[in-house]
Amino acid sequence: MTDILTAQQLHNFSMNKVAEFIQKENYEILDASSDINQNPQFVVKKNDNLYFVVVQTTTYPKNPNEYDTDFMKLMSEHAKKHNAKLLFAGVGLVDIMNMNSPLTKNSNIVVKFDGLKQIN
Repeated sequence: MTDILTAQQLHNFSMNKVAEFIQKENYEILDASSDINQNPQFVVKKNDNLYFVVVQTTTYPKNPNEYDTDFMKLMSEHAKKHNAKLLFAGVGLVDIMNMNSPLTKNSNIVVKFDGLKQIN
């Protein structure tokens, strides 16, 4: 029997992918939280601008670029209170060998991540 990855483990996997991207794009990570229930996951800075980054992990067949607009409005208001802009990082995960199976430690995971999307 293989170990199915928990939602928190999948989220941690996505957080690592987003952190790699953030660093490559020359953002400075000021704070990070991998707690799946805490938002934002990252507080970053670039060119003297402050950003809050919300990371959302989805699995196939869900679209990683779709998000709860009401929740994002709340997060945007929270960011504005701190003179920050809100960025969304939607990360999709799938086992390329068996797209409809749950992800496990032995899965051949393919990541769909289109970068950071600014939310107004």
